[in-house]
Amino acid sequence: MTPRIKWDKIKDNIKKHTANNITVSLKTLLDQEPVTAGVLEVIAYLQIAEDDGHYIYHDEKEEIKVALRSSTPQSVTLTMPKILFVPNSQRKRNNGLE
Repeated sequence: MTPRIKWDKIKDNIKKHTANNITVSLKTLLDQEPVTAGVLEVIAYLQIAEDDGHYIYHDEKEEIKVALRSSTPQSVTLTMPKILFVPNSQRKRNNGLE
């Protein structure tokens, strides 16, 4: 059974880590808030970054290691665009179109 994506929990994690006007990368955030729903959860963070006006640097890459849900300990390494989650006051409005 595929685990459900907890969108509210992901958004809460982003809000918590960008409090006090702090910017945090996806990699750093996931080091503090480990993925529980596998690769789909990482994709959910990417979708929220896009939808909510955070910064996505397609020309810079980060490697993110994700534990897979299986009977034996396994992981996969994803190469992702660098994502910076920023406080609400610093977000791009209308997906960068003003």
